[in-house]
Amino acid sequence: MTIREVIHHDKEGNALWRAENLSNQFHTQGQEFILKAVFAGSSGVTIPTSYYVGLDNRSVINQGDTLENIVGEPTQFGYGRQVVSSQTGFGAVFDTVNWKVISKTIVFNATGGSWGLVRNAFLTTGSAVTGYLISTVPLPSSRTVNNGEFFSFKMNLALED
Repeated sequence: MTIREVIHHDKEGNALWRAENLSNQFHTQGQEFILKAVFAGSSGVTIPTSYYVGLDNRSVINQGDTLENIVGEPTQFGYGRQVVSSQTGFGAVFDTVNWKVISKTIVFNATGGSWGLVRNAFLTTGSAVTGYLISTVPLPSSRTVNNGEFFSFKMNLALED
């Protein structure tokens, strides 16, 4: 997974901060999930109706991390893992060299208060502590999102960058 673009917006929608083309840490669980879903249909792994994108404050990202390792995920002020439909939330495109899927814009809004520090974005099959942690993308700097501000993300996933 690559974050093509992440923007921290102020209350009026102006960009406070922006980063592009951020690479991920592909977790062991993510590798297991994708390979079993594609090549081992009888393994009990099914494609979920939705994936979830979340934010957290882990200072160290390890390949063996699971959802139980998530630290500092906001819990209030409008935060929730954002649901991305596996049917309509991604589009497959060919970029002259590789196939990739590109997400629709994913938005996190802070309402009624602030949350952060936020250091990472992660992709999972679960809305809680169950499911596969697929990948995590460290942000280049920690961010606090204040009341009325928001993050917008666009992600892509390819087998080769």
